[in-house]
Formats: sequence, structure tokens, C-alpha cells
Amino acid sequence: IEPFEQVLKQDQKNEAAMEYIGRSYEGLNQLSRALTYYKNILQIISKIEDIGAVICLLTPQDQTPVEKITNEIVKFKNESDKIVATVFLGGERVKESITKLKENGVCHCAFPDLAINALDNYYRWSEFKKSKDKSLEQIINKKRQAKVKKIIRQAKAEHRQALYFDESAQVMEMYGIKTIESFNVKNYKKTEIKYPVALKIDSDKILHKTDKNGLILNIKDEESLARAISQMQFSFPGNRLIIQPMAKSGMEIILGIKKDENFGPIVVYGLGGIYTEFLKMVDYLVPPASLKQVEDNLNTGKIKFLFQGARGQKKYNLEEIAKILMGLSSLALEIAEIAEFDINPLVIYNNGDEALALDVKIII
Repeated sequence: IEPFEQVLKQDQKNEAAMEYIGRSYEGLNQLSRALTYYKNILQIISKIEDIGAVICLLTPQDQTPVEKITNEIVKFKNESDKIVATVFLGGERVKESITKLKENGVCHCAFPDLAINALDNYYRWSEFKKSKDKSLEQIINKKRQAKVKKIIRQAKAEHRQALYFDESAQVMEMYGIKTIESFNVKNYKKTEIKYPVALKIDSDKILHKTDKNGLILNIKDEESLARAISQMQFSFPGNRLIIQPMAKSGMEIILGIKKDENFGPIVVYGLGGIYTEFLKMVDYLVPPASLKQVEDNLNTGKIKFLFQGARGQKKYNLEEIAKILMGLSSLALEIAEIAEFDINPLVIYNNGDEALALDVKIII
């Protein structure tokens, strides 16, 4: 997005146009002519190739034709290849027009600086996207990709919508993410179990275990475990059940992969546990990303306090979390067959213990 001063130097024809825009801007104070000026300015801008984006700022007076100006901006957006952002300041006076702008795909920001930042970030992303495909070949691990796709093909052959936990754990291991130990109930008597443990349903049909009472925590001995297994087998006949040791308490974060029509796969991360719904402290990464980029994202994001030793707490391992996010970035790029993915929670520690994924959902 080049400033007007550079545009003027590049093309003398633009000079007269920009001079008119300058005069028109002064004339916008003449309310009766505001709509005409808006129309003329937008028409001129639409013909100047060097301008890639437009921010339309409106601070209406009592007689300003807000609705008509809004219609002109929507029309310009639909007929032009320019990126359009708007900033309408005026409370209730502009509320309906803001809704109309959004409904027609116009980016609206509450303040001018937010609009400028949004356009700047969009420009940086578009430049990054141009080089993205060139770097993908270096990032894709063909051998790993083939192994994961084989696991997914097997699950699909069994007409399953999601991977079992042990399959998900295999996938996570390939991407450098440690999962909690897990035992099938059929074999648990042959395994030396350290109590307390958790009992979970492991089904592609029941993905939200807590909501469906498919999770029992803090089982303290073998007798209690036998009762819990009988109870859950009665509630979920024919379904797989798994036993996992209870993990040590730590900070819980949630990780996920979402598909976006414009950006492709997006890695989502933030505070987990009770904070997920109430605080909605999440950030986003667009793969591929370098370790430095991921660390910068963590250091400036919503959970940056974890790595700064806030309120006298020991810092969490920034590099460890960055490498886990890089692993998920690679997974997102390599395995298009994944429709939905999340780890909830990933427990992280600030005492040197390794981060641990307690539950992994991979929907295919």
C-alpha cells in the first residue's frame, strides 16, 4: 500500500486526480455535496492502479447522507479490485450502515489505526502467501506423511469418523508431541498400573467425553476401577475403554487446527481448562512458520505472561511450546485429510517436566 506521495512521483496523470481528491476532501464539509464527492473520489481511485487499498472514514453530521454514502462504498467494493476498509464514527447514527457494510464483505474498524494495522497485516500476509508454496516442499516430510495417511486410511476402512487414542498418540509422536500413557481395559490386569487413574471412553461417535459422562477421574484402587469399568460398559456397550494415569497438575493449554477458506489450515492455541470458554484467550498461527516466528508469536500473544514469570511464578519453557506448535503447523500442512483437530488439554510445567497431551481428537 503505497503512500500518495510516491504515487504522484510515479505518474503525472495521477497528480491532477489527487489534487481533485484534496479539494474534494475539503469540500466534504459541505454536506449537500458530500455524496457527490464520495462518488467522484471513489471513481478516480478505482482507475489508479498504484492504489491497492482504500480506507473510507466518515464522521457524519446531522444532514450527512450516511445510508447513500454506504451504498456507494458497497458498490465500489463490488465493482473494484481494491481492498476496502471503513471507519464510521457516530454511534447509533451509523450503526445500521456498519451492519450493512459487514453484510457486504466490507472490513469495518472502530478506529483509523485499527484499519491501518489490518491492511498492513493483510499486505504482509499476502506477500508471505506468495512465497508459501515455494517453501512447502522443504517443509513436507514425505515419509512421515505416508505413515499418518496409512493410519487414516485404516480408520476410514473401518468406517470411523475419528482416530482412536492410541492411533492419535502415534501421530503425535511423529510430530514431537508427547501423549499420556494409555491402556486398553481388555489388557489392564496384565499391566502394572499406578493409581490414581482415569477411565475414558475411546469412540469416534462420542467425542465430548465429559458431556456424555464418558470420563471418570481419580480412581484410587483396583476395586474402584473394576466398578467404574462395569458402570461405563453398561452405559456404553460395545465401545472401547481406556485407562490413563492421572497427570500431575500444571498449566493447561488448548491446541487446535482449523480450516479457513482464505488462509487454509490455521493453528489455534490458548489457555485451556476453565479459561477456554470464559476468557477466550486464543491466538493463531498461519503455517508454515519458523521457530523464531512462533516464539515471537508466543512472546507477543495472549499467553505471553506464561513465559515472563508473571507474579513471581517461574517461567514456562517457551522453546518447548514453540516446537510443539511447529509440529502442529507441519501436521496441518502435511495431512489435508484431517477435518478437525484439538488437544485439550496439553499440560505444561515450569519445573522441567515435559509437556503432556492428555486428550487428542483427530476427526477425519
